[in-house]
Amino acid sequence: MPQMMPMLWLLIYLMSLLTLMMLMSMIYFMKMYYINKNIYIHNKLNQNLYWNWKW
Repeated sequence: MPQMMPMLWLLIYLMSLLTLMMLMSMIYFMKMYYINKNIYIHNKLNQNLYWNWKW
């Protein structure tokens, strides 16, 4: 059993690293997605205002 302990700690460490990376990437992608969505909505709004003003 004592021989297994370093392997266990390594597994725990790797899993924590993986989860951290996943979390960071998720936050990054969400941020990018939200920024793009806001820009898209903003452009759509401006376009609508422009067309309303033009007509």
